[in-house]
Amino acid sequence: MKSTPIHSLICPGMAAILFLTVPNALQSSQKTRVDPSTPIYEFEVSRDWLVMKDGVRLSVTYFKPVVKQEGEKFPVLFEFLPYRKDDLFYMRDYPLSSYFARRGYAITKVDIRGTGSSEGKVPGREYSEEELEDAVEIILCNDHKALSGQRSHPA
Repeated sequence: MKSTPIHSLICPGMAAILFLTVPNALQSSQKTRVDPSTPIYEFEVSRDWLVMKDGVRLSVTYFKPVVKQEGEKFPVLFEFLPYRKDDLFYMRDYPLSSYFARRGYAITKVDIRGTGSSEGKVPGREYSEEELEDAVEIILCNDHKALSGQRSHPA
């Protein structure tokens, strides 16, 4: 596999969450309270399959804000883990995923091959070439349609 610079994989509209410490909060003896943003979207939860080049189907769950205006697009938060997104983890993750979906982020949660609801053989080690190739394929697939739940290929 040809090496690809990481900056070429980062696309406009992709979202990352950064946790920052507010310097004034550290200097003040009073606790600073930050109110969360107001939820402005309804959202839908759907499950589907992403078909990899080798035919293995990876299980995906989308938390998608409901579009208010035609052509509206949302940044995507992508989670790719072997932690069985559909069992007890679903109940644990639901509050966080719904929080972001209500604020205009599309959440894409994918079980790594061979784990959870995904097909295939579990990779031999964490961050294997196969696992990383799957992640890149999902991110780059169909001009990000796989991430946003608007795939153009059948599952």
